[in-house]
Amino acid sequence: MPPFFAFLCGGPGGGLDECRDHPSWSDYPADRLWGAVWVPLWVGDGGFMTLLMRRSTSLRRHPGQISFPGGARDPLDPGPVDTAMREAMEEVSPGGRWEPLGLMRPQRALSSGFSVAPVVFVSPDRAPYFSPSSPEVDILSPVKVPPKGEFAPRPDGEFQLPVPPLGTVWGMTARVLMDLAKLVGELSWPF
Repeated sequence: MPPFFAFLCGGPGGGLDECRDHPSWSDYPADRLWGAVWVPLWVGDGGFMTLLMRRSTSLRRHPGQISFPGGARDPLDPGPVDTAMREAMEEVSPGGRWEPLGLMRPQRALSSGFSVAPVVFVSPDRAPYFSPSSPEVDILSPVKVPPKGEFAPRPDGEFQLPVPPLGTVWGMTARVLMDLAKLVGELSWPF
């Protein structure tokens, strides 16, 4: 399995019947501001799918940016899995069954200085439904997980990818999406 991913449930062979304890925020460096993003993954008609959103321009942090649902750690969140799911419920209200599959390598959001733990959740539904929170989300869009080769380099060393109708994905979201593209190339579907 790629070094950027750690399974919480199942493993490279698939199956979600055996889950390990979820990591606690105390397992992460305390000298940083932490948050988590909810990285949904399901198999739709077009192959592996995920969900991106354009954040409302009225938000204090990351206004108008394209992102995965997510946000800052709450003092009551035991760990990244809890933060990611809480934020997903607040922002996009995912319907159906969602199971935490694993954690991707932490990323740094350069515009805010936050360190972010991306958590991959999977659903057996071929067409999961979402209900966006209007104060936080301008547009919600299911997108096919792009092949690794579709990302274009930027002059600043980051990568970008056009994602209609949302706009261009870059920065931390593009890095997480690239890791997701690598992951689906090696994943046995657990359902």
